[in-house]
Amino acid sequence: MCLLIRWGRNQKGLTQAQLAEQLDMTQSQIAKIESVANGVTAEVMGKLAKALDVTFTITANDPVLSKTNPKKAS
Repeated sequence: MCLLIRWGRNQKGLTQAQLAEQLDMTQSQIAKIESVANGVTAEVMGKLAKALDVTFTITANDPVLSKTNPKKAS
C-alpha cells in the first residue's frame, strides 16, 4: 500500500510536505507512511484517499481463519 500512496502523491504532483500540509500532518509522518504503511488508521487512510483521489480496498486473507471453519460433512 505504501507504493500506492507514493504513486498517488506523485500523480498529483505533490511533495510529501504539500500532502502533509493538506492533511494537517508532518512531512515525516507522510514519509513514514510511504515507507512502512504500518499502523495507519482508517481515518488517515480515508484522508489520504480523498487527497490523492484514489480508492483503497482492504481485504482480509488470513489462512488461520480458514482453518477454523468446520469441515463439511461428506
